[in-house]
Amino acid sequence: MWRILGYRSRPSTVRLHQKDGEEGGDKPIGWSRDFLLCLEYLVACPVHMVGNHHHQLRGIFCIEALEFGRRRRKTFQDRRMKSYSPSLLFFVLLFSAAALLLVWILDVNSDSAMMSRSRTLGSNFRISNNTTSYNGSDSCRSRNEYDFYSRRRSASFEPSESLQRKILEYEALHGRCAPGPEQCANCSTCGYLVYVPANQGIGNKMVAIVAAFLYALLTDRTMLIARLENLDTLFCEPFPSSSWLLPSSWKHLELAPWDASKWIGSLAGSPNCSRGVDVSFPEVVVAYLDYNYRDQDKAFFCQDQQQALNSSARWIVLSSGQYFTPALYNVPAFRSKLEELFPQQEAIFHLLVRYLLLPSDFVWDKAARYYDAYLAQAELLVGVQLRNHIWFSPPNLAEDTFDCLVQQGALANTTQERAPRSSVRKNSKKVAVLVVSLNSQYSETLKSKVLGYDLADGSSVSIHQPSVEGVQNTGNLDHDAQAVMEIYLLSMSDVLVTSPPSTFDYSAAGLAGVRPVQFVCDQNKSVVCSVRETMEPCYHVYPAQFALDNIEKCECGVGFRLV
Repeated sequence: MWRILGYRSRPSTVRLHQKDGEEGGDKPIGWSRDFLLCLEYLVACPVHMVGNHHHQLRGIFCIEALEFGRRRRKTFQDRRMKSYSPSLLFFVLLFSAAALLLVWILDVNSDSAMMSRSRTLGSNFRISNNTTSYNGSDSCRSRNEYDFYSRRRSASFEPSESLQRKILEYEALHGRCAPGPEQCANCSTCGYLVYVPANQGIGNKMVAIVAAFLYALLTDRTMLIARLENLDTLFCEPFPSSSWLLPSSWKHLELAPWDASKWIGSLAGSPNCSRGVDVSFPEVVVAYLDYNYRDQDKAFFCQDQQQALNSSARWIVLSSGQYFTPALYNVPAFRSKLEELFPQQEAIFHLLVRYLLLPSDFVWDKAARYYDAYLAQAELLVGVQLRNHIWFSPPNLAEDTFDCLVQQGALANTTQERAPRSSVRKNSKKVAVLVVSLNSQYSETLKSKVLGYDLADGSSVSIHQPSVEGVQNTGNLDHDAQAVMEIYLLSMSDVLVTSPPSTFDYSAAGLAGVRPVQFVCDQNKSVVCSVRETMEPCYHVYPAQFALDNIEKCECGVGFRLV
């Protein structure tokens, strides 16, 4: 709220004395004025003294009180204040007491409906949790601060009531079944999904974790993640009261994916989902769903195999770097649940990633500092993610990027006419272009372009690249933290331009809740980029034998996605 009012943080003091040189010097300016100012700030303070419920209504009280106080202080600096009558002081005190009472009533009523702590699911969905849910203090600063940095608001993607209920049910389930420092009392009656990351980049891990969590929701399993490849350091704990990290006593499950004899495809593989097959599984099975999985491993997406897993497998160890959500629609029981939970198919990843994956303080503080230092003053922030793949490797990607930004109206074209510097500085729009790439050549070329010519509308453009890693170094903590930071910075952009096909792009677009502008793979087309038709990620190794009516081929022909 203080950020909205123009403060960097909450004002710590209220000045109740005149400045040196003003009439009366640096003396107190009257008990009646002191009293009124205290009351004005008393009305403004309850928004910080109570919970977050009805924050918009309380924010109106707070803003009005602060503006009144500011105007009154300005008046005090220009002239001496006349003494207020006792009757006026009485009415001011009465109004202040009434405002405090109203705020208290609103908070109590909202507490009776839900618990007092709110967390963001998607851009507009609040799920309540107790203030002591996170072991007495929520150390995840991004949970409360991320919304203030997001420039885009995806108000059209609202969570269904079914999804809200399902998330609350899952949080209760996780609280009962997640093992703590000591073995939980209910573990023997619970089913588990243990996510073991595949050796791929952060974007792959993020889309895979969200898909795994969706599977846990559909099957009422408690999801735990292995403490591998920095996942326990990069992201906050998402669930109240209990951890999602695999306990050390169950660490042996991390090694299960290396034993192919435990893979579902090895135990009961039938890629064509033949009906009526008698299938049974041991207590621990592995769902190996990474890019190099076998045809028989795709039996995971068959109805009979899912029924058998539900009845006999207590632990499913899932290893993947893919967004396998589209293939879950091949299971009839899952499809009906998915259609109920997500009437808007396009919002599945958006709603769940905003709820599940929030950067830890270690990562978030770096992102917030970078934004504040380099991007906050821009009137337009353009995020550009550039990377060559075997499927996408244009010869002049930096030039194409500038042409794309002009084509989409994010930047004006260059002009040979030079405007007077005084008029440019006075009227120019400040545009910041955030370039995320392993290489520096793209940002350097863009920088040369915007420094070599004026833009037709007089805009001043600055180019920023947070890091130049050169090569992907997955598993290195600093590299992985930088990757998460840059994904979140991209998600804060007004305009997002990405290279296909990239899980880095999918993660940033899903967090932002926008359909990004994406380069086209066909270099012979007249346009270099276009707005993607959906923000849902692709399943790059979708089982082609499962023909569904709600999927389409992805850009560059790599996989399928929901439409």
